[in-house]
Amino acid sequence: MSLINDALNDLELRSAKTANYVEAKSSFWAGPVAKITSLFLLAFACFGAGYYFAGTGLASSENKAQIQELSTSSLEHAPSHSSSNSIASPAQHAAPEIKNVETVPLTIGQPGKVKSETMPVSPVEIQQANSNKAEQQRIAALLQQAELAQKQYRLSSPEKNNAVYFYNSVLQLRPENTQALAGLDQVKERYVQLYRRSLERNEQQKATTYAARLSKLLAADEVALFGQRMQKLQQQYSVDRALEGSEGGAQSVGGNSVASAPALSETPALKHYGGAEPTSDKRLSINKSQQQKRSETLAQLKRLMRQQDYVAARALVDKNAAAMQDVEPFIETQLELYLQQQDWPAMTRVLAEQEKRERVFVYYQARLTQHYQGENAAQQYLAGQSTALASTMPAQARAMYAGLLQKNKQHEQALQQYRVLVDQQQQNALYWLGLAVSADKLKFRSEAMSAYSVSARLGGHSVTVQEFIQKRYQQLQQEQQNREPS
Repeated sequence: MSLINDALNDLELRSAKTANYVEAKSSFWAGPVAKITSLFLLAFACFGAGYYFAGTGLASSENKAQIQELSTSSLEHAPSHSSSNSIASPAQHAAPEIKNVETVPLTIGQPGKVKSETMPVSPVEIQQANSNKAEQQRIAALLQQAELAQKQYRLSSPEKNNAVYFYNSVLQLRPENTQALAGLDQVKERYVQLYRRSLERNEQQKATTYAARLSKLLAADEVALFGQRMQKLQQQYSVDRALEGSEGGAQSVGGNSVASAPALSETPALKHYGGAEPTSDKRLSINKSQQQKRSETLAQLKRLMRQQDYVAARALVDKNAAAMQDVEPFIETQLELYLQQQDWPAMTRVLAEQEKRERVFVYYQARLTQHYQGENAAQQYLAGQSTALASTMPAQARAMYAGLLQKNKQHEQALQQYRVLVDQQQQNALYWLGLAVSADKLKFRSEAMSAYSVSARLGGHSVTVQEFIQKRYQQLQQEQQNREPS
C-alpha cells in the first residue's frame, strides 16, 4: 500500500514540474510576440492613414467633394472597427483612382490624355459642311462657264447658255460675289464695243440690237453714263465718215453707203439711254481748213506706204500722230507701218490708246497676240471676234483666222471662213486659193477644182504657186475622170 502511495506522490511531483516548465516557457514567449504584433499593427495603421491623407492632398479641388461623398458612402456601409489596427476603409483606396481622372477638355488628336467628352459634331453640322462645299464647287463651275461664254461672245444669248445667265446664277447663290459682279461689268463693256463697231460699219440694225441688249443689264444709276458714251461714239462716227468722204465721196461700209448713215440719236436705242436731241450739223461740222489738212496728211501717208518708203512714212506719223489720233484710217495705216517695221512696243501703245476710245483693230490686235503669245492664242482671239462680229469681221482679220485654221488642219472651219471671204471679195486670188486647198483636203473635188481655176485665172501668184495650182487641178480632173463609169 505504501508502495502505491509512493508512486502516486512521485507522479504528482513530476506533473507539477512539467506544469511549471510549460508556464515558464509560455511566460518567456508571450511578451515578445505580443510586442511584435502590436508594433506591426501600429505601423500598418500609420501607413494607411498617411496614404489616405496623401491621396486627399494630391486630389484637385474639383475632386474633393466627390472623394468626400464616396468616403462617406463607404463608411456608412463598412463594418465599424474600434481598434487602431483596423484595415483602411474602401474610401481610402478609391481616392487614388479619382485623382487621376482628367477633367480638362481635350482637343481631337491630343496624345496622352483621356477625353472627358466626345466632339459635338452632329449630323446637321456635317450636312451643312457638305452643302457649303458643294455650293463653292457650283460657283467655281459657273464662273468658269461664264468666262468661256465671254471669250466666245455668248454674252446674253443663247438662252441659259450665256455669260449673263451664268453670272446671275452665281449671284443668286452669293449676291456679294465680286467675280460675278465684275463679270457683268465686262459684259456691258463688250456691248459698248460691239455698238461702236456697228457704228463704224453703218450697221444701224445691229447697233440698235446691241444697245437694247445692253439696256437690259444697266442699273438705274448707269443709264445716264452709258447714254453719254453712246452720244460720244455717234459724234466720233460722224467725224470719221466726214473725213473719209472728203477723200473721194461716199464710201461703202458693210454693204451700205456711208452717205446714207442714219442719225443714231433718233434710234430707239439711244432714246432709251436718254439720248440728247439729234446733234445739229453745226456741232458736228469740222473746220474746212483743218479737214483739208487731215485729208492731205492721210493721202500722203498712204502713198508712202504704197511706195514702201517706211522711213519717210514713220517721220510723217511721228509728226502728225497727236493731231490725227481720232482719225481711224490714219490709225489703221499707222499700225500697218509699225507692223512692217515690227515695232511691237509702238503697236502695243497705239492699240491701248485706241481701246480707251472704244476702238479695237482686230487684225493688228491678233498680230500682236500672235507675236507675244503664239498662234494658238491668236486663233482663240480671232474665233471670239468671228462669233461676235459675224459677217462684219474685217476681211484681213478673217483671212488670218482662216489661215491659222488651215495651218492647224481644221479645214472644215477654214473652208467656212474662206467661203465668206470670196463672197465679200471675189477678185482676191489668195482667198480663192485658200478655199481650194481646204476643199481639196476635205475631198470636195468639184468645189476645189472650181476654186483652183478661179485663183489661177485671177493670177498674181508666184511661179511656184501657179505651177502648183495647174498641177493639182490636172490631178483632180484625172481622178474625177477615173471615177466616172466607162
